[in-house]
Amino acid sequence: MNNNYTFDSRLIALREKKMAQTHKKLELNGYMDEDDYGSVPPPEGFEFIPEFNDKINNTFYGAKLWGKNFRALMESHPVYVDPNDALAGRWMFILQRLRPFDSATSVNNMEMAPEFDYSHLKPVQEKYSLMPGIGKMHHFAPDIHIGLELGWGGLLEKVRHYQARCTPDQEEFYRAEEDVLIGICDWIKRTISVIRDLEVAESDLAKKENLRLMGEANEWILSNPPRNLREATQMIAWFNMASRTFNRAGAGCQLDEMLRPYYEYDKRVNGLTDEEAMFIIACLLLVDPHYYQIGGPDRNGKDVTSSMSYLILEAAHALKSSANLTIRVHDGMDERLFERGLEILFTDKKAYPRFSGDKALVNGFMKNNYSAELARERIAVGCNWMSLPGVEYTLNDLVKVNFAKVFEVAFNEYQETEHQERTEGLFDLFEKHLGGFCTSPQKGSIQL
Repeated sequence: MNNNYTFDSRLIALREKKMAQTHKKLELNGYMDEDDYGSVPPPEGFEFIPEFNDKINNTFYGAKLWGKNFRALMESHPVYVDPNDALAGRWMFILQRLRPFDSATSVNNMEMAPEFDYSHLKPVQEKYSLMPGIGKMHHFAPDIHIGLELGWGGLLEKVRHYQARCTPDQEEFYRAEEDVLIGICDWIKRTISVIRDLEVAESDLAKKENLRLMGEANEWILSNPPRNLREATQMIAWFNMASRTFNRAGAGCQLDEMLRPYYEYDKRVNGLTDEEAMFIIACLLLVDPHYYQIGGPDRNGKDVTSSMSYLILEAAHALKSSANLTIRVHDGMDERLFERGLEILFTDKKAYPRFSGDKALVNGFMKNNYSAELARERIAVGCNWMSLPGVEYTLNDLVKVNFAKVFEVAFNEYQETEHQERTEGLFDLFEKHLGGFCTSPQKGSIQL
């Protein structure tokens, strides 16, 4: 066996490769004012051109063509396997961005079907320099439990079950769902084939064994629910890569509770060590910096911190690459997790983990007449937003309000009024203008 093929040496090699890929992405794309995603540059010469149903604006819309284009991209997507990795795959494209219309000059709803006309909102949006959420990439926290309970084959079977019973107006939606899942499964199948070829050709016994385990994990989850930590993380990794490819989606989950049952089973039945578990988790974090929460209360207020919470934190510390971890802070939390998070934050200086205060978040949500139990189920799965996984469809981080611009409009109007010495009057105008665009004016009714 190769004594140099250790978890530490493999992680160093993976991190160095990630850094080289990031430099290559910068070289190809220029400055990136966003997360350093887990994407890798595509092979030289590879190109994917989607099908358009709006030839004038060079774009596509509708469930049917979204599903068809995504499936076509998955079925041609280059395969990526690294023998140092515990998990297979990397993503390379964002389908949302493969529609080459000029967003700077097109009307604000060109990301929507042309028949959805929102031009009556344009004057308000321009007046206040608003960034509307119309047609933008969704910010939705999925319920990853569903995928872990079913596996990819089970998800496809479930879609086909309801597709056979759907009404005519639902048919396009279910066909698109089927196309998405067929495309993902094809991507995984082609990856398995490459893994097996690499396994046969590999002479290093340690790498050969890793490739065998990687192939077996992917073969299993293709048709079945995951059973162990490697299979569960590989399932989540494929979902993360597919969701980024579809429309840049980056919401994760309560990762420690999601992985804890698989970790405990692996330790009890398969003799999994914490060192290997931490390495597998680090590989998941390396696949893509999705947003994950660790620690915090369950729906009844009991702290959920476990050994898995610490393993995730230590995996990010060992990885020292892009990661988006949030520690949920509440009155009954394990203070050791909080302290260790602070140590890592100030030692690594990588801007993680973040800390999310529970009391204000729960109380604020309860003001909307929801229970404390439901409010505690909202988790940090975005750069600055919370969500109920699989339930709450938010537009957080999409709609941007320029408060300085709103104040400027109010201030200019205030200068034309009498009694300019009253700051209360200026504030009243500021409130008026804020309220003016927060409502939904009917077409032709804009007064501001």
